[in-house]
Amino acid sequence: MALTQIKLGGLAAESVDSDAYVDGSIDNAHLAGGTDGNIISYDASGDPVAIATGSDGQVLTSTGAGSPPAFENLNNSIEMFYPVDRDSATATRYSNYRTGKDIDDNEDVSCSGVAPAGFTGISNMYVMMFFEQGANSIDLRWTWQMAADNTALSTHEGSDLAVTAVNAIGAAATDRLYKKTIFNEANNGADFEDLIAANDVFGCKFKQAGADNTYVMGMSIVWTF
Repeated sequence: MALTQIKLGGLAAESVDSDAYVDGSIDNAHLAGGTDGNIISYDASGDPVAIATGSDGQVLTSTGAGSPPAFENLNNSIEMFYPVDRDSATATRYSNYRTGKDIDDNEDVSCSGVAPAGFTGISNMYVMMFFEQGANSIDLRWTWQMAADNTALSTHEGSDLAVTAVNAIGAAATDRLYKKTIFNEANNGADFEDLIAANDVFGCKFKQAGADNTYVMGMSIVWTF
């Protein structure tokens, strides 16, 4: 039997197809070197491609059909609701599957909570209310306190929150829900979202500055992570 010698460089490109390999015969040691942390995927043409290593904390995310995945920042947020204290005003109102505390003529309600661990910011804040009377203007003032590591911080007072002509509210629209943003509402140079830190305890108070009854359900904060 004659032996055929194959010299280095003597094989044409792609002259050996997959049938010439035994399944499992190519181990990791025989793969081409790459960059630490990269992941092998396929591009739109079906060719192998290395996915660049992401940064610490990033996650591998699909970029859709026809495109390899990529490491991206986890964009996550959650809106948490903080109901008012049931004992912080004189009356509780239950109506159409919702409840709130009635405030009128400088009365107030309060709510409290704890800032979640690991949050990186606040993208919005709201006060939730519904209207007892057919007034088209509701004036609220809100204040808050924060505490951390057994230290009570100063009370920070927000601006007057004027809710004016909301959806042209009239007598027929009594009990209509309203969600009012209170983001960036401070009038003393420091906003709630600029002062709060992870695991801080906070308390907020909403005071009725006008004469028309308002039922405040509570507040919500959109925490980002």
